[in-house]
Amino acid sequence: MTLRNIAEKYIRSRVLFDQEPVRDQLLADLKEHQKLNSRLYAAYFSAVCVICLAAIGALVFGLVTGTAEQLGILAGAGFTVPGILLLMRNTVREWSQTNLTIILVRRANEAQIQQLLDSLLKSDFIGTTQAPSLQP
Repeated sequence: MTLRNIAEKYIRSRVLFDQEPVRDQLLADLKEHQKLNSRLYAAYFSAVCVICLAAIGALVFGLVTGTAEQLGILAGAGFTVPGILLLMRNTVREWSQTNLTIILVRRANEAQIQQLLDSLLKSDFIGTTQAPSLQP
């Protein structure tokens, strides 16, 4: 579930503020989303480390033995690592947005939470894989 999906799940009309408070449930979902992003980041970071160690090991082995078969491993790392780094960047962006949203929701009342969710849903920034452009 993305941050946009969480916001869509808890947006309410102004009439339902007192009847259906969402703060506790929203915080629980945001904390679960935060945990998911931290696990994804750890998995991506571990994959990058393993790939880099394998590439360095293949390079050293190739230099010691004088063979060039290990260049395939280096080429594979050259294609794999940038893709994983892109995933890591997107995960960190989502993680940071979730952390900020948790801080704001903890300090807000129901009306402010709904206003925050409405602003998030209207924004092009949330849930995108690219940063918003600054051009008018």
